[in-house]
Amino acid sequence: MTGERWERLTAIFHDALAASPAEREALLDRACAGDPALRAEIERLLSAHQRAGGFIETSPLAEPSLEGRRFGAYRIVREIGRGGMGAVYLAERADGQFEQRVAVKLIKRGMDTDQVLERFRAERQILASLEHPNIARLLDGGTADGLPYFVMEYIEGEAIDRYAESRALRVPERLRLFLGVCNAVAYAHGHRVIHRDIKPMNILVTADGTPKLLDFGIAKVLDPAGGQTTGAVTGFRLLTPEYASPEQVEGRAATSASDVYSLGVVLYELLTGLSPYRTTSGDPLAVVEAVRSTDPEPPSVVVEAAALGRMLRGDLDTIVMTALRKDPARRYGSVELLAADIRRHLEGMPVQARPDGLMYRSAKFVRRNRPAVLAAALAGLAVFAGALILRRLDDARPGLLAPRDRVLVADFADQAGDPPLTAAVTDAFRVDLTQSPLVRVISQRQVRSTLTQMQRSPDLTLDDSLAREVAARQNVQAIVTGSFARVAGRYSISLQLVAAASGELLGGWRETVSDSADVIRAVGRLSEQLRRRIGESAASLEASPPLLQVTTGSLDALRAYTDGVRLINGGKRAAGIKRLVAAVALDTGFASAWRVLGVTYGDMVESGLAGRALAHAVANQSRLPFYERYHLVATRAYSMLEDYPAAIEAYHKLLERYPDDVRALNNLGYVHSLRREFAAQESLLVRAAAADSTISLVQTGLVTARINAGNYDAARAELSRVEERFPGLLQARLAEIYLAASRQDWDAAERQARARLAADPADTLDALDGLETLAGILETRGRLSEAEAASWKVLELSARIGSPGRYLSSALRLAYIELRYRHAAGKALALVEAAVTRFSLDSLSEGDRPWDDLARFYAEAGRPDSARALLERAERTRTVRLSGSTANRQWSLGVIAFAEGKLAEAEAELSQAAATLYCPICTLPDLARAYEAAQKPDSAVAVYQRYVELPWEWRFETDATELGRSLGQLGRLYEQRREAGKARGVYTRLAKLWARADPELQPEVAAARRRAAKLAPVPGP
Repeated sequence: MTGERWERLTAIFHDALAASPAEREALLDRACAGDPALRAEIERLLSAHQRAGGFIETSPLAEPSLEGRRFGAYRIVREIGRGGMGAVYLAERADGQFEQRVAVKLIKRGMDTDQVLERFRAERQILASLEHPNIARLLDGGTADGLPYFVMEYIEGEAIDRYAESRALRVPERLRLFLGVCNAVAYAHGHRVIHRDIKPMNILVTADGTPKLLDFGIAKVLDPAGGQTTGAVTGFRLLTPEYASPEQVEGRAATSASDVYSLGVVLYELLTGLSPYRTTSGDPLAVVEAVRSTDPEPPSVVVEAAALGRMLRGDLDTIVMTALRKDPARRYGSVELLAADIRRHLEGMPVQARPDGLMYRSAKFVRRNRPAVLAAALAGLAVFAGALILRRLDDARPGLLAPRDRVLVADFADQAGDPPLTAAVTDAFRVDLTQSPLVRVISQRQVRSTLTQMQRSPDLTLDDSLAREVAARQNVQAIVTGSFARVAGRYSISLQLVAAASGELLGGWRETVSDSADVIRAVGRLSEQLRRRIGESAASLEASPPLLQVTTGSLDALRAYTDGVRLINGGKRAAGIKRLVAAVALDTGFASAWRVLGVTYGDMVESGLAGRALAHAVANQSRLPFYERYHLVATRAYSMLEDYPAAIEAYHKLLERYPDDVRALNNLGYVHSLRREFAAQESLLVRAAAADSTISLVQTGLVTARINAGNYDAARAELSRVEERFPGLLQARLAEIYLAASRQDWDAAERQARARLAADPADTLDALDGLETLAGILETRGRLSEAEAASWKVLELSARIGSPGRYLSSALRLAYIELRYRHAAGKALALVEAAVTRFSLDSLSEGDRPWDDLARFYAEAGRPDSARALLERAERTRTVRLSGSTANRQWSLGVIAFAEGKLAEAEAELSQAAATLYCPICTLPDLARAYEAAQKPDSAVAVYQRYVELPWEWRFETDATELGRSLGQLGRLYEQRREAGKARGVYTRLAKLWARADPELQPEVAAARRRAAKLAPVPGP
């Protein structure tokens, strides 16, 4: 039996169970019409259920009360929902860690067939793949008495229709509430999950007005080719006919269009208080007859809605009716398109569902711009004359540029009195022109670097004059200039292509539109005309997605995105992030904004936030042009999934089309550095620098590549060139710290770190970076009280800006000071427990949960059982399952095994981690200690010596707690081997390192000096 047929059978079976004996016959007649085999199977199930019913209903053992029962860390409070196959319970956290209310979902005894269990686990897997503010989150899961269960976020709220009615929400408020549901469904579709059971009771609205989509019990996961591969069914209710699309009712495979239909039904009811299929029988299956009737479309929304006291007409009627079309091909093609039309309606813009007729657009325009209509008519004559002149220029010959010519897009002149919108229009044009495989568009990062090199402010507007100066330095063949104007309510966008060297006008074009909703389309048309004239083929143009698809149709979202990018490029990350968040709130499918958010969070080491943002971007990657799409795929592969081969493959695809793309070369080099292939990284960066020597990031990348390869002289020379060409560059200041730390010149490292903090960073995020770096350097030098002060400051700032990742990492730094330097395990544990209570792991995004860092700490603090429990929880999370790397987990398992006295296991795990972890020094002290405990002193000496000598840019992070004690232990091992000279040298290094250490470390410093003196060679006679 196929999955679809099984679900249809089960749905009818449960509806028949719920029906009275008198109703059951008619129900089966309708539901099984034309399928006698299906009816016979259902009747067999009903008969079996009736025979077993007496025992199940009367036996006191059949359904024991679960109140007070523990499932993992949670204790059942009461039942809150029940279906034919299982139940949902309210539960509370019961392990004393913190207070939390959750929902626990269980299968009933007797319903635990292999198929039901498999699909229950499938639902759990689906939920684990989804993390969205409008979807109830999966928190945990496990198995009890052989039955799986899962723990979900407990949503205390009302069904969306009851919520709207009880508060008498106006139509715009209901539409905005519904948009939150669209966001959730669109996100699920982006992860190839079809819900298939969208209805008001599965959408709860919390007290603060946040809608939450529940119950993925019959969801399907599509494989990349579109086939349905995974289903989930728990039997709470398998199919609600009122909300099922015709193809679902008829037993055909559901698609994203099926969810669009269900959303249409929910929207209809939310707006009118009525069902689109009004029946008098009270039988919900009557809708089946409605969709199979000769007049299958639902009645219009133009009905009197008693609850709202008004008529719903025009665009809103069109939107709902388009979602409810019987033919899936005539519905909205995606949830995003449905949501976009709702937003357009709310903004008073034309909707896409209505035919784009002249009378319709004219009526819209007149209603919104009555005072300006006469002025617009007069201004139109002038615009028409200008268009004729530009049209003659448009007749210029094709092939104006040679393949791979460099083009610079200047900032469009603002003649509309709206600088943010003009900047957004400019950036939209750059996005579209970047899609052309014929030309190479100079990036804004290259422009900013060139301006800095010219000793000009990188924030200057790139007007025509300045563009020519930049073009001369960048070997640019052509410049695009433009203007954005508004005359009597009409928007006019002009474009000119100018030869960079001679200033000759090569072509000009103009577009004029009456509605702001058409501005982006007009930019796309201009770009197409330009690309055609410079010689791009018709096939290439046709293969490029329209600009509206690869950016956003919301001008407000585009404004916010442009502002955000400019702020971030200017070093103001906190302000830039706020604008990007505003952009994705306005357009939840705005992939470019999500991508920049993800990259920015990644630069800030906020891996959880970065992962969520990049996941949104990937879910909407169809809205990215080729160039940005492959950069996104590569970024997520290496930064979130640690799938370095996939990232390398994506960058090579980019380089096949753009062989000297600096960004791809630079990032590919970084991926090789994560594999410790520093020579390969250096080679790629040299190639990138040859392609464009104006990019400071490439130059500073070369510095760090040479640092990690141990080529300090070459690194110093390159850094001097960077500082000369890019004075005041933050990355150059960081490279100074990295170079000094790798050479273990701690005086210079501290001096540079303090200089960085004194440079008045642009925002709190840079201050956090600087404080963390300084804390690591101070701790390395044994100045524990100063390191603690800096770390406490990081805790304070992290809490203030809501950065849990940094908060927990600084708490661990403070705990390790207590554990490793003061041997106060109890105080160390208390610090970590307090931090985890403040930012509970369940409350964090998956990527922000420091499973391995915490596990290693607990193991070393004498609690290996807690460490293993953490890793077991981690294995159930989606982030860990997706990761292609095991090195960090091997490190953790090795530390835990060492704490448990399993030395052979510890050695095996730590050896593997040491060979593959991106950080070449991080695991070495633990491996050396494992060799010591296993009575392998020679191996221990070799590993300790490798640790203290290996070049690494971020040495201060590991050295903070490891370098001093590793030197001490290495000295003692050399003593035991009677290698006095080597022992003396190591003790001398330790004494110098901790020369200004806190008093509590001075006894160890004195001991190191005594040992060094004792081992000094005796002077000859």
